[in-house]
Amino acid sequence: MNRRNAVVGWLAWEASKSAMRWKAAQAKPVVAGAARDRRLRAAGAFTLAAGAGLFTFLRMRREEDDS
Repeated sequence: MNRRNAVVGWLAWEASKSAMRWKAAQAKPVVAGAARDRRLRAAGAFTLAAGAGLFTFLRMRREEDDS
């Protein structure tokens, strides 16, 4: 390994880091929006499941009281 190869490798590494940073900055808003959307959908699904469970529990409890 000589100095020229080391410099060429270092320049290639710096250029790739710069390109990766640029791509990450470009993709950041899309990922943030998708993550927020995913969290909202998960919260909605959880709310529906909890509501269905509560409804079932109360209905079963009411049926036991009637018997």
